[in-house]
Formats: sequence, C-alpha cells, structure tokens
Amino acid sequence: VPKIKDIEIVLGKIRSSFSDIKLGVAHGKLKTKEIELVMEKFYNHKIDLLISTSIIEAGLDIPKANTLIVYKSNFFGLAQLHQLRGRIGRTDIKGFAYFSIEKNSITENATRRLKALKAMDKLGAGINLANYDLDIRGAGNLLGEEQSGQIIQVGIELYQKLLQECLDDLKSNKKIRESSNIDINIKLAILIPESYIPDLSLRLSLYRKLGEINDIQEINTYKEEMKNRFGAIPNEFKNLIDIIWLKVLCSKANIVKINITNKKHYIFFNKNFKNYSDAFIKWVTTNKSEIILNNTHNIEYCHNIEDPEKQLLNVIDLTNKIIILIENNIKGP
Repeated sequence: VPKIKDIEIVLGKIRSSFSDIKLGVAHGKLKTKEIELVMEKFYNHKIDLLISTSIIEAGLDIPKANTLIVYKSNFFGLAQLHQLRGRIGRTDIKGFAYFSIEKNSITENATRRLKALKAMDKLGAGINLANYDLDIRGAGNLLGEEQSGQIIQVGIELYQKLLQECLDDLKSNKKIRESSNIDINIKLAILIPESYIPDLSLRLSLYRKLGEINDIQEINTYKEEMKNRFGAIPNEFKNLIDIIWLKVLCSKANIVKINITNKKHYIFFNKNFKNYSDAFIKWVTTNKSEIILNNTHNIEYCHNIEDPEKQLLNVIDLTNKIIILIENNIKGP
C-alpha cells in the first residue's frame, strides 16, 4: 500500500472475506524489533499474507512469496513499481503481480507509467524503465538553482553525451568523434513508425538509445530487444538501424560523408587520414569502370541498383570491403 493509513482499509477488506488467514503488517513507524519479528514469521511460513508499505521494495528475498497485489498503484513511481514487482517470483514458482487503481482517479502520467511497466517485463528492463521514468518526471535542476537552458528539450542522455564531449575538449582529448557525426544522405524512409511504438516518449527514448550506439554488437543487441519487446521490425525502422550500422562502419573506414543516389555512391573520406594501404590504392586505381577518383578524399562508386533499400545494403557491403582493404586486421560483421 502507498500510505500507512491505507493498511487499515486493506486489513478490513481481507478480514471480511478471509477470516482464517494469518496476517502480518510492516511499515516505517513500527520499531525495528517489531518489523524483524513480522518478517521472520513471514519468512518461516507463520504468516500467510504480509500487508506493507513500500519499505519492502528493495533487499527482500523470500522464495515462498509468489504473489504481489499493489493497492492504489498509481501513487507509486515507475522505478518503485518495478522494484516491488521484483520481490516475488524469485524461485521456480511462477510469480503474479497485480496493480490496482482507484476508479476515475488516475492521472495521465500514472497511466503512462503502468503501460510502460506492462510492456517492459523482460530481464534487464530496469535501466529502460528508469530512463522512461526520468522522461516522465523530468530531470529537475541539474546544475544548481540558477541553471538555465532547454535540457528538457534535449533529454538527459544527449545532455550527458554533450557534456562528455565538452569535457574531452577541455582535456585536449583527441579521440575520434562518435559515428553520430557522420553524414549519410539517401532517399529512404528512416523512422520509428507511430503504429509500431505509439508512445511518443518511448519512441524518443529509443531514438536516443540508437543514436548512442557505436558498436556492431550493440546494434544486434538493440535489434533483438526491439523484436522481443514490440514484434517484427517494420521496414522504416529497419532502414534507420541499417543507417546506424553504416555510420559505425564509416567511423572505422575514416568516411565522414556518403551521398547515395540512383547511379552512384559519393564517398568522402576524412581529409586528415593519409594511411591508406597499398591494397586500397590498388582497388581504387584498377577498378576504373566502377570507381571515379575525384581527389585524395572523394570517390564515386558506380552501380545499377534502383531500390533504395538495396542501395543502402550495397553501401554497407562496400564500406565493409573498404575497412578490410584499409586495415587488414579489421573484419566486417
């Protein structure tokens, strides 16, 4: 229950229906010894049902407990509900979690929290729920009472990323920028459809998560997560994931920009990169029917592919090949 005063209400309802049930009560106003005694009885099966406030949301491991009923669940935060849900089903016995609400008294944000909790029921969902709860509640004042700006417009993840880049600059960190700075131009629908994920805040959260990926394995993990949570990935979303995949590859191949058209791929390399291998130079100079060398950092790759989705896959294969030619110790995914 959310409040101590609710305990008497719940006690009355249970006793009126189950007169023989052994009940225990735990809340923050009880003395430590009283709470220990109640929990010991519950653990040793001397109590059938424990009525408690949210003090049991963390650190409680009772194998026999397999059913949770949350009274007025809309009074709890998303992270709280997730923690409470984790108190039951901790053995091979199937667990059941029920969240009740008072009729006509639930807010829009509470509805969003409960829907998110229902959708994110897999292992490892905790961090996603925490980020979603942060989006709902807002991050608050990050840098003191006088902080100003539009953090709410940016999102906490992107804010942290921008802050890290500024810190790297101040420390004269010369590491290569993340793949998000690479420019890919193609006439193709790339988005998360509203029909696939209706909730706007959740879509924005998934956009940010995808934009922070800098590793092929992370992309594969992300795709599996989407399939498990929401079902088969639609083409528009798959195109977006493939664009991120291409950007990750481009960062390894020292490519900063790619323009994909019906007849050619225009590939722009980092002007500061000079360590091209003999194999790459030979590939560029001997395939004149396919490759046009414009200058030291720009080539045109000719093709006859009309389907934009196939063009994108072709560029991915091409970039993989460039990686192998430039750095023989790097293999494509």
